[in-house]
Amino acid sequence: MWVKKYAPENIGQLVGNPKTKKEFFLWLEKWKPGKAALLYGPPGIGKTTIAYLAAKKLGYDIVEMNASDLRNKAGIASVLGAAATQASLFSRGKLLLADEVDGVAGRRDRGAIGEIVSTVKKSSFPLVLTANRVKISEGSSYEKYVSRWNIKGKPNKFAIFQFLKKAAAEEGKSPSDKWIWRIVYTNLKELESNERAGIRSCLKQLLGGGDWWSWDSKLSPLKEVCHLFRFEKPSVSEIVTHLERICKAEGVSASRQALETIASKSGGDVRAAVNSLQSLALEHKRLPDSFELDERDERKNLSDALRIIFKTKDFSIAKAAINKLHVEPRELGNWLGHNMPREYSKGDLASGFDQLSKADLFAGRIFRRQDWKLMKYQLELMAGVAMAKEAKSSFSGSYSSPLERFVGTSRKKRRLRKQVAAKLSPILHVSRRTAARNYLWLLPLLLEKDKSLGEALRLDDEELQFLGVAAAKGKAKRRAKRSPKTAKKRRRRKAS
Repeated sequence: MWVKKYAPENIGQLVGNPKTKKEFFLWLEKWKPGKAALLYGPPGIGKTTIAYLAAKKLGYDIVEMNASDLRNKAGIASVLGAAATQASLFSRGKLLLADEVDGVAGRRDRGAIGEIVSTVKKSSFPLVLTANRVKISEGSSYEKYVSRWNIKGKPNKFAIFQFLKKAAAEEGKSPSDKWIWRIVYTNLKELESNERAGIRSCLKQLLGGGDWWSWDSKLSPLKEVCHLFRFEKPSVSEIVTHLERICKAEGVSASRQALETIASKSGGDVRAAVNSLQSLALEHKRLPDSFELDERDERKNLSDALRIIFKTKDFSIAKAAINKLHVEPRELGNWLGHNMPREYSKGDLASGFDQLSKADLFAGRIFRRQDWKLMKYQLELMAGVAMAKEAKSSFSGSYSSPLERFVGTSRKKRRLRKQVAAKLSPILHVSRRTAARNYLWLLPLLLEKDKSLGEALRLDDEELQFLGVAAAKGKAKRRAKRSPKTAKKRRRRKAS
């Protein structure tokens, strides 16, 4: 995997967030007991990596645990609590890393956050926590306005001015136009390099306020023991520079336009951009200027992982692609199953689904036994889908979500419901909404009694099928096909 091959070897090589990286390293150098660092921001921007690089530079041993895997107070105490008080080998310094602490904020994990706070207070070594998706409430913080900013293209100073003025009015503030313009021009450079980060800086300066008080209350106990380091998404130009370096080393020819497309679609996720580049390079040694690439959200690099799994025959590459994802195994299995017919056919398809069915068996065991250690076998079986094919297909389109079929079905049902209600409402002298809510359930029963009602309402076959009339006919046909012997047994059971 290129993500691992071209991983940064020092903090300077890490893409983006130069100011935050420097602040974190200085904090770690001057660490005082009783405090931890919380690095938070979207996945794929280097939070875990900077912890490893900083430990390497300071000569510390590193002890890592994934908090969302342990999920409970006892598990965290046995791993993190023990490491916090035990001396390191050869009397070297030690850095404790608890990854994805936002994964232990559920109802099942009550006491886990409190145990982390307790560990921080008694630890003899610095503790670094990371969080991917810290839930922000719609409280008094400026964060709710950041999420509203959705203007595409080059930042327009006047649009930013109007946006800030409206936000201030909603918060009951009335700053002068001169002050708002000063904020815009002060942050103009940041707005041009990373628009969303620039908007956040403008709002912070305009409205004030901190971040902690808008956080999910389940994580709020951490505020008394943590120093916060916010990691933003790198800019497109920063990601493109990194991709150009990889292309040069791998001998891949790509125009800047192609690399900018990959970088912009990655949504600021460096790992996703590198995975996209590698998956495209598997098919083209020279990247075309235009190609299909799915838009990213903060969470997922699913399309790249699927492309790598379906195109490679190397198990280690497929497994590494899965390990980099931030999705539940069940969701990954659904995506694989839904898109496999696009890539595989006949025997390959059967072998691929055989791998998924075995992975599903482990999913059932994990749920019944609550034994999360079995998850690694489930993921390895999913990676085995890559080995199920004889040769890779020529498919080069985009992959669709398994939810699309359900969304389509739901949309169709809503349409048919409205159509039938529209035909009922003039006869009953009620609104369509009242017809749908109060009378639609009765219609299938009336149609069973009187089939001519369907003709009177001018219901077509699709509408009748929606109401269940066609299904009822199908059941009647199946009953007619039953043997006399089977029917006789059913009558005996009813009589007894």
